[in-house]
Amino acid sequence: MVLNQITIEDILERYSVLPDELLTVLEDPNTEKIVEVTCQKNNISKPEWIDIIKQLVGYVLMGFIHYYDLGAEINTELNFPNSKLGNDVASEIDAKIFSPIKNLLEKNYSPILPQKQEGVNIIKEPEIKEGLLKKELQPGLKPQMPQKQGPVPLEKITIPEKVSTLISEPLPIPPKKQEPGIAKTAPEKKSPLSFMPFVPMPEKIIPQPPQKETA
Repeated sequence: MVLNQITIEDILERYSVLPDELLTVLEDPNTEKIVEVTCQKNNISKPEWIDIIKQLVGYVLMGFIHYYDLGAEINTELNFPNSKLGNDVASEIDAKIFSPIKNLLEKNYSPILPQKQEGVNIIKEPEIKEGLLKKELQPGLKPQMPQKQGPVPLEKITIPEKVSTLISEPLPIPPKKQEPGIAKTAPEKKSPLSFMPFVPMPEKIIPQPPQKETA
């Protein structure tokens, strides 16, 4: 978050005007050692994590971050699921490094404000006028709207002779043509037994009367 907002130019500019008391603490090897020991006590052993915490401590000494916000910045930069871890590290660093120089830190605190986005000039597209070709009107003249014509009376409608002979009588509707080779027949009525599954029926045995013996 803060690490991405601060540039090298910001660091060099702030370093050149840093008070001597804060500059001494920043360049003291013991300050770096305190951060390393504090991280190890809180089970933070990854070198890249320790380097990020060192960088955040340096930003506090240079006035980019307030010492109250160190715990929140550690949790944000390292994405700790438990905020207690970052707060514990910051609390111990505060007691061992920041506590003797808090007045100087308050005076030197000057965060980097996010740059305002420059206004974007929006060029309005010309409005599309109705009609592809439109004549320019002369000054003082108003456009005349076309007048709508009313319905024409039936008695004024004249039908040509050739056309009148075609529509004088209704034309007979031709019968529908059947496609050749396809004769439409009424569907056969199926017996209800035809929908039953095929089951072999036993042959019927017709009993025959006993024959009389002839002498």
